[in-house]
Amino acid sequence: MELWVGAINLGLLYAFMTVGVFITYRIHNFPDITVDGSFTAGAATAAILILHGAAPLPASLAGFCAGAVAGALTGIIHVRLNIGGMLAGILVMTAFYSINLHIMGRSNIPLLNGRTIVSHIQEFNPGMHEEVWLCLVLTAGMVLFWLAASLFFKTDLGLAMRTTGNNPVMAAATGLNVDRMKVFGVALANGLTGLSGAFVAQYQGFADIGMGIGTVVIGLATVIIGESVLRGRSIQVKILSVILGSLIFRIMIAMALNAGMNPIDLKLMTAFFVLATLIFSKVMADRKAGSGSLPGTFFARLRRRPGAPVFAGGILLLAAGLLLMLHTPETATPPARSAPVKIGVVQLTEHPMLNATREGFVQEMKKLGYTEENCRISLENANGDMPTVNTILDNFLLKKMDAVITISTGCTQAGLKKIKDRPLIFATVADPFKLGAGTSDRDHPPNVTGVYGLAPMDKLIDAMRRILPG
Repeated sequence: MELWVGAINLGLLYAFMTVGVFITYRIHNFPDITVDGSFTAGAATAAILILHGAAPLPASLAGFCAGAVAGALTGIIHVRLNIGGMLAGILVMTAFYSINLHIMGRSNIPLLNGRTIVSHIQEFNPGMHEEVWLCLVLTAGMVLFWLAASLFFKTDLGLAMRTTGNNPVMAAATGLNVDRMKVFGVALANGLTGLSGAFVAQYQGFADIGMGIGTVVIGLATVIIGESVLRGRSIQVKILSVILGSLIFRIMIAMALNAGMNPIDLKLMTAFFVLATLIFSKVMADRKAGSGSLPGTFFARLRRRPGAPVFAGGILLLAAGLLLMLHTPETATPPARSAPVKIGVVQLTEHPMLNATREGFVQEMKKLGYTEENCRISLENANGDMPTVNTILDNFLLKKMDAVITISTGCTQAGLKKIKDRPLIFATVADPFKLGAGTSDRDHPPNVTGVYGLAPMDKLIDAMRRILPG
């Protein structure tokens, strides 16, 4: 249950970002890459304010403002300096990497002990599972957001935005300031992206300087997927399709991991899935319009071939067979005492130190007598994608791992947020106490332990100065 509910929660939180991408990509036809920086800006701003005692809701709104500033800068550079939209977005995204570091003061801010939106919601929990209760609240909030966004785009300002995006020449002829409207639209889109970043940081329990990498790709993928699943001319249906696309994308990732797919292949799967969606959309559009373009002609010829249905059915059966070979569903009953011990290991990315930690753990387990006959170790690598870390941990809970090993600071922070009812062992962490894993070696949650490498930097620097004076 944790895997699917967690995927839905991530989809709802990222839906604010996808609506922002929809505004730039569909309404303004603006190739905006600023979102990779504005997403982190929203997370960094909210995290630092919460760390200094601010309430979570105002801190989240400040994250919205930080993202809006990034978007406004992109728009101003584009319309005032006459620089291409894509290049303007790249410039602002690059600059905001340094700005976000200045905001945070360091590369990572833990929020496990802070008062966040998630902890505030849990205070009103009537006794349900935490993820389920959060899912219900987020769903209600997303419905309200959908209604508010739909109403906004029917106001004079919203209609002006849509007009300048659809036909800027006609909009200018009617007296609208096209440049000002484009700046406002890009700022609003990145403000929603910053709000999404603020919410995601509070959900996963920390803000990290690298959490926005690849956000624009995810946003474009979800917009395309959503529009292909739910078609309609009204703005209400279009916004709803984007929200559904965010949910479908996250559920698709969860299904792939649950089926046994290597996280390394997730980006490849996403690319193929989006490509297939685009081809399908093109074919349907050509069929509706009666066009004779290449994709439509190809598929029209394929449909006329007698063996085409059999061929397509064979491909589907082959795909289903491969999926079944990759994954055999586990029984829901708890394992017997004689069953092998199941241990889940997750690391954030490929790195010599992290890899050495993983291999050292596996080798030491073998020395202790844990072999393939009595121990199943699942080794997962998120390849630098924090949402994938959360999904991997949810998958560990679904598969009822007896213990979870988190390698790196980011994985440990996510593990502390999700793993409550079984041993959580961390490794390759500099200072677990700053992450919220207790206050000392003796004062920590009962299910958490691990090793850390906190070096006495003051004594190390003194020794360096004695060895190398000056």
